[in-house]
Amino acid sequence: MLAGETGMLRRPFATLFSLCMLAALGQPAAAADFAPGCGDAAALEDAITDAGDNNQVDTITLAADCWYTLTSTLTVAADGGSTLTINGNGGAFNGDANVQVLDIQAGAQVVLNDIMITNGSNTSDGGGISNEGTLTISDSTIGYS
Repeated sequence: MLAGETGMLRRPFATLFSLCMLAALGQPAAAADFAPGCGDAAALEDAITDAGDNNQVDTITLAADCWYTLTSTLTVAADGGSTLTINGNGGAFNGDANVQVLDIQAGAQVVLNDIMITNGSNTSDGGGISNEGTLTISDSTIGYS
């Protein structure tokens, strides 16, 4: 037997064992990215719902300068404490003076970047945003709500 042969045989088995253990223990959930099409409010609502159900750090990136006219409130669930970041790219969520724009539930963590929240309507709880979670807003406008 040549010197080092035993080590060469052990390495593939050790690597295979390590890979099997990782598969058995599971990998941490990867971040999820969503990109609803320009003006596609239904796809936006689906993305927010999916992000609220996956226990992952999520990012929704809107198409540049697009308006999303809503027919129902966008509800952001707690998602196990994972953060949802919405990058607006100069776009807007428009409640069309008919619906509240965002309802951020207790325990939810949301970051809004470069977006306009406008024309929200709600008789009891903030037309633009109702927030019971943690909300960070940067480079954004909230108006007519």
